Amino acid sequence: QKHRIRNNDSTTLLQLMMMMMKLAAVALLLASSATAFVVQQNPTATTKNTALMSQQQQQQHQPTDAAKTIIATLAPALEELISTLIGLPTTDSMKQQQRVSIRQSDGTTADTLEQDDNASKASSSLPSQSKSGGGSSTFDLNLIKYSFCRLLSVLATPDQPLIFFIDDVQWADAASLELLTAVVQEKTHLLDYVWLVCAYRSNEVTEELQAFCTKAQTLLNPPSQDDQDVGESKKEDTGDNNDGDDDENALCRTIELNNLSPNNVGEFIADCIQMNADQVQPITQAVYTKTLGNIFFVKQALEELVRKNVIYYDVICYQWQFSDSGISSVELENHLSDDVIQMVQGKLQTLEDNLQTALALAAYCDHSFDATLLGILLTSQDLKLNQTKILELLRQAFEEGLVLPDTTGLAPTTAILRRSSHDDQNGSDHQTNKIMAGKFKFAHDRIREAACQSVPEGDVRNHFLLRLAVVLVSKEFHNGHEESAEDDWMLFCATRHFNSIPREMTNNLRVAELNLQVGKIAVAKGSFADAVGFFESGVNRLDDSYWRDEKVYPLVLEMHNYFLESEDTLGHSERRDELIQVVLTNAKTSEDKLRAQFAYVEGKPEDNESVNAGLEVLKQYGIDIPEEPTDKQVRREQFNLRLALKGRKLWCLAKFPVADDREQFYAIVKIAQSVTRHGGYAKRSNVVFMLGYRIFRLALEKKKITLDLPAIIMYLGGPLRAKEDYKTAMLYANVGKRLIDRFPEENGKEFIKSKVALSAQLLPLWTPFRDIIETHLELNKLTRALGIVDISMAMAMVSMYSFLASSFPLGMLFEPKLMLFEESAKDVGKMMFVNIFRMLRQCLYNLQGEKNKASPEKRTDLTGAAFNEEMVLSNSKGPMKMMNGRDIASLRIFLAVIYNDEECMEAMLERLAPLPNHDIPVARQHMRLSFVAMASQILIQNHPEKREKWGEVADKSFAFVEQLAGFGSPNAAPVYRCLVALKKPSVSTFEDAMLATGNSGLMHLHAIINERYGIWLLAVKEGRIAATADDQPDKCTMFPVFKRKASKNSFQAQHPALDQIDPKEPLKLSMWCFQDWGATGKVERMQMDYPFLKGTWQEKPPSAMTNLRRVTAKLGVPSRSVPGSVSTSDNDRNSFMNN
Repeated sequence: QKHRIRNNDSTTLLQLMMMMMKLAAVALLLASSATAFVVQQNPTATTKNTALMSQQQQQQHQPTDAAKTIIATLAPALEELISTLIGLPTTDSMKQQQRVSIRQSDGTTADTLEQDDNASKASSSLPSQSKSGGGSSTFDLNLIKYSFCRLLSVLATPDQPLIFFIDDVQWADAASLELLTAVVQEKTHLLDYVWLVCAYRSNEVTEELQAFCTKAQTLLNPPSQDDQDVGESKKEDTGDNNDGDDDENALCRTIELNNLSPNNVGEFIADCIQMNADQVQPITQAVYTKTLGNIFFVKQALEELVRKNVIYYDVICYQWQFSDSGISSVELENHLSDDVIQMVQGKLQTLEDNLQTALALAAYCDHSFDATLLGILLTSQDLKLNQTKILELLRQAFEEGLVLPDTTGLAPTTAILRRSSHDDQNGSDHQTNKIMAGKFKFAHDRIREAACQSVPEGDVRNHFLLRLAVVLVSKEFHNGHEESAEDDWMLFCATRHFNSIPREMTNNLRVAELNLQVGKIAVAKGSFADAVGFFESGVNRLDDSYWRDEKVYPLVLEMHNYFLESEDTLGHSERRDELIQVVLTNAKTSEDKLRAQFAYVEGKPEDNESVNAGLEVLKQYGIDIPEEPTDKQVRREQFNLRLALKGRKLWCLAKFPVADDREQFYAIVKIAQSVTRHGGYAKRSNVVFMLGYRIFRLALEKKKITLDLPAIIMYLGGPLRAKEDYKTAMLYANVGKRLIDRFPEENGKEFIKSKVALSAQLLPLWTPFRDIIETHLELNKLTRALGIVDISMAMAMVSMYSFLASSFPLGMLFEPKLMLFEESAKDVGKMMFVNIFRMLRQCLYNLQGEKNKASPEKRTDLTGAAFNEEMVLSNSKGPMKMMNGRDIASLRIFLAVIYNDEECMEAMLERLAPLPNHDIPVARQHMRLSFVAMASQILIQNHPEKREKWGEVADKSFAFVEQLAGFGSPNAAPVYRCLVALKKPSVSTFEDAMLATGNSGLMHLHAIINERYGIWLLAVKEGRIAATADDQPDKCTMFPVFKRKASKNSFQAQHPALDQIDPKEPLKLSMWCFQDWGATGKVERMQMDYPFLKGTWQEKPPSAMTNLRRVTAKLGVPSRSVPGSVSTSDNDRNSFMNN
């Protein structure tokens, strides 16, 4: 599947991740012990803070792209881990076996096999896009974070925890730190058994690393713990180097690993030359003064003293000596350089010239290298060495301690590399050649620095790098691997070298092309900071005259477009605006200006400003929309759209072909999509309507559609719902769904927002809530992977409201989901959603009763173990307080209707009455208005004098439900029948309501209406309420009679008089439904209010809801839909949608 991954098929990447998870799940059954392994960042990079190097040198010695690629080091380790757990041969061991068999058959070194294997690794571990650019790079990065954390959650269990040790984190780029941050964020709930250890040099802490450490401490440590200084030991004076060890609750610790003390250095030197510490005191003082206890520097200093014969091995006495036992430490210091780089350079100068050149070439390239690569690189310096000579050079470098085998997955034994007089010569050569076919890396980054500085600055270094870069680029093309991921590092390395060379020494046009190419690769991998550097270097290579060159113009335009988009992604608004103006000034056509124009519109800080900017841009395309259109202008535009349709339905758009992205129509629709979205947020509905109608007319005229057209239709649905034109909103939603279905493989950020708008704002108008909960949950995961945090949390909230409205059992599923979403919202700092999930959880506890953490005093108060209403409202301000108040009141009136708490009903109506009907998520709007209507009707029926106070609210909310039910909304129809029964109570209206709620499977509504029916029957029986004309003997069919001795099948038994219906029957059924739903708190309350219910459990069928149809059929009630003018059948809904 490499080809599909290279072409940014993110679905394939996700499938591969899921396959890895399944593989790991099997592995866990076969493994029993804890697993730990080391994942190392590029050990050959150079710190930015090194004072020994100039800025230009630092740029040349930054960590290579291969080291900065996301999961480039994690993927091989995970691959090795899974293979080891399952017990199969690892990839590298299988490769070794293949290489041996190939060598035995034809004597080759199997270098091709090595390269193909590396390509496979790179392709399978990275979701890189094609180098032609395009696509959503943020999608790749966020999808990796999301899938990677879930993979770790499968691998890490209580029986087999997982330990990540990541070395040299000071060199990690921003994208890699983002991945680590995602792991930290999931640590508290998803990755409890993952231990992350990050090692870094405290004197080389970057701003990004500082931010990562601070965030990790904030997320993992209790709030009471003081912030710790990253990279500095707070307890240096006391000698306690374990920050936070005194706090047992601290999940994040900072441990300072100091250099060796003078005594440690003395013991180390004494052990090396087999003397005691007192004898080597002068050497110890001299070495410690120069190295400050850094162990690498100490080793280099000792080697320097050996090379200068200050320390030597006496072959007569067979022991180590130093030149004069009476020499002072000050005199010894004169033999040591102040710079460890110079010490290493002194060592390099003792090597033969070819090896020095080879090491310098390797230092300026990738952090790992093999004999084949060295042979190619040496040709850049006119050195042509055979394979045997190159292997000999590698052996010398290893024996001098300058390079080490790259042991990723292979872990070769170093003893194989050393010649031994006791080994068979042929066998030794055979083993050596096997190892030499592998890769090597520098033993320390200071060695790499010294090798780089061994090339003199100035023209010598410039020509050296130029020849090297030319070879790297030529290898890229000559091998025909232009689309191969394993060769990306060559492009990056060559481009950096070209950028460091003066302009007059290079082909600037070719260098600009390379910068564009590698910049696009960096964008595809989410490394925008690197991409900006490449794009800027490319732009600097080209002057303004290139804009007027027909051949170069496409390159310049594309370079500037990528440059401004990358700056926008990084939040550099000033630089982005400068680049936008450059493009708008120099671009030749309106299509060429599209990307800059879109960034111009999206870059405005306020929605109103984005709308005005977008309308300004659209005027350049001939789309003239006033900033404040009048209703008359909107109606005229709508009339023109009808004329353009010529009797066709609007969904005829779904049959048109897709426009090319170079067409002007594509640009117009893309800008219009942005304007309609921001217009909806800014509540400028007339702009949204008029522009939407105009775009539809244009699409009919061009007979084409684009990827952005469904979004415009979806964004029209919100203002239509706000105007309570639900019928038209449903029609547009149907058209939008058909257009979305035209792009089944599209998962771009803007397109996903269209799906979200359809799912949350329009689809529930004609689809049962229970049928779209899964869609909400899938969109929650997908938007989280995309990094759209607010929308992801909103979809989680909508799914939970839909769950509650669908009357799914409140058992073991609802609470865990709420707690999971609550933790996720807390991790991303979205306290508004944290409060919503907590109040929903408290609502659940109130329904379940005292045994489930509910407040014992009053079940309609949202104060308890999960939520404190008073505290949240007191800490909220402005719009946040209004939204919290709305959500709290909506859930409390829901509880008040269930618990029949009229005092709470009235109090919550006081809060909710002033609010408009419209709410963005349909599920939340449905819950609020349904129970506002029920509560107001209950109050008016029980207290007729309150009609004057609550009559308007009752009529307003009733009209909302009635309108939706009137054209077949399956969610509104049962509520409508319940409201009719509460508004005009009678046997027939209650039976209609019970049938509607029963057929819809809504246990909570069925329980509520049965209880209201029982209460009403008791009131009629006691004479507190007069029966209506509808309550005739032939109207009652739902429940058996009492005090009548007629035969079971007689007409009188099947059609009893009103006063002969037993009120206990609907009350029993109500309690049973509440029990099946999971509202055990309400069951307890009903048994307190109606003591006779305690003895009815033996009569309860297995499931009240599944038994309902059997009972009604037995009593002779025909199986039917909701009676009257309201229809909920699929045929009726389809007939309406097709009209």
